[in-house]
Amino acid sequence: MSSGYLARTDNRFSNIFADLIEWLTTPCPSAARRLGYLREAIAVRTRYLRHRENWRPHLDATRAFAERAAAPQTDRCHTWLRGSS
Repeated sequence: MSSGYLARTDNRFSNIFADLIEWLTTPCPSAARRLGYLREAIAVRTRYLRHRENWRPHLDATRAFAERAAAPQTDRCHTWLRGSS
């Protein structure tokens, strides 16, 4: 997904326009576009920007979980973490 340089405002129309521009300019395989993956990724990012402070506890807990999962394990050789940034 693109880095989302378009400014977000309180104006809903401007935000919809920014999302459209982001959707049009983000490199993405056509199959992923057809399946709606890019649309949903942009929608999640938009919700995050709108509710950033409300998401903070969840994001902190998720980061802590990932850090614990990636910590060296004595009984296992590999740790797999999946996700996106």
